[in-house]
Amino acid sequence: MAVKESFREWNEAMVKKYNPEDYIFRSNFLVRFVELKRFRKIQDLLRLSNNDNFLDIGCGSGYFLNKAICKRGVGVDISDLMVKTARRNCGNNNRKLIVQSDAESLPFKNKSFDKIVSTEVIEHIQHPHALLEEMERVSKKDAAIVITIPNEKHINCIKNIIFSLRIYKLLFRKGYRPAKRMDDEWHLHIFNAKKFKELIKGKFNIKKIIPIPTGFFPLRYIFSLTKVFS
Repeated sequence: MAVKESFREWNEAMVKKYNPEDYIFRSNFLVRFVELKRFRKIQDLLRLSNNDNFLDIGCGSGYFLNKAICKRGVGVDISDLMVKTARRNCGNNNRKLIVQSDAESLPFKNKSFDKIVSTEVIEHIQHPHALLEEMERVSKKDAAIVITIPNEKHINCIKNIIFSLRIYKLLFRKGYRPAKRMDDEWHLHIFNAKKFKELIKGKFNIKKIIPIPTGFFPLRYIFSLTKVFS
């Protein structure tokens, strides 16, 4: 079996086990608060308008794409389940298109998009540099780009507490059991703010970094970026 096909099958198993839609929208209000705050901040940074061609890489259930105000919105995901879910959630909106594709090889022309987001995706990608190169390729010269990453250190700290106290059942839907360490399960790469800055160096300039939910204890980092030109 080809490596890429093996990855797709493994990723599909992870999607079914840790369904992002269930995690975000059917968990305790504290979990929903953090995740929905992430989406609101991304929305503020992108400032989407009816003039924008918008791309959501790793669109998952299509939540953000469905709400996006844009001239044309495209969501990309490698998962069969997420593509079906996103198409159902986006309905018959002829401005929104869901494409099943590997994020490391996007089926779009150079300089196609004004605004791009990839939220909580790059840690799942086999080759993060390939994703960044594709984002650079398909984005226009003055494109607004947003990438978010999990702060594994703090997330694992919280998980250690909730598993030790056996309170994870209070935070998540019935039957849903989070991984004790997602970097042992679905996350192929571990990032923090410093490591991510090193990864994007030479490709993107950082306009702004927003910690979620707070700077005191960030569980996510949102990076607002622009392309670098030599």
